[in-house]
Amino acid sequence: METERPDLPPDSPEARLEKVVLLELLLHPKMREADLYKMLYQAVLGLDHLDPGTPGFSTALREEWSALPRRQEPRHPLLQQIHPDGGTARLHLVTCRDWGLRLDQVARLLEEQPPRHAKTDDLTNLLGHCAGLAGKGRLPFDPDAILELKDSRPPLKHTPSYGFSSYRVVNDPKLARRTISEWLG
Repeated sequence: METERPDLPPDSPEARLEKVVLLELLLHPKMREADLYKMLYQAVLGLDHLDPGTPGFSTALREEWSALPRRQEPRHPLLQQIHPDGGTARLHLVTCRDWGLRLDQVARLLEEQPPRHAKTDDLTNLLGHCAGLAGKGRLPFDPDAILELKDSRPPLKHTPSYGFSSYRVVNDPKLARRTISEWLG
């Protein structure tokens, strides 16, 4: 039996969240609930869940940059909105490199990001909305599995079915776009 999919008001929080998740599914069609949780956790905490000023952050970025594949399929946008309010995005490293950005520019862009000042209730709300959308058949996830994740720690890595990924989270996508536009002329 197919679930009815009535339209959501286009600017409702649920519609914006659905759009964010559907783009992620286009890029990673085999993602699982744990991958959804990881994305929402990053969406809420932004870059604040890491410390871009530490040597470990710089070393990991440098090592990942040097190991980037020649191509990434499907092509990823430079910046991918991951929070329905537009406040955080993933900066895809293969796309950065393909557009001509250098590692030192990407590192500086990340170091200059303002803090996010996250509210942990936001993560709980987003997970609840995703479970609701899944329960209505609007997202291809198990709503109970999403709700079970609420009390768990976010995964450090994506699931094996997720596929290749190489990105960093930015707290201010507008600032990132402006800075990149200036660099690229």
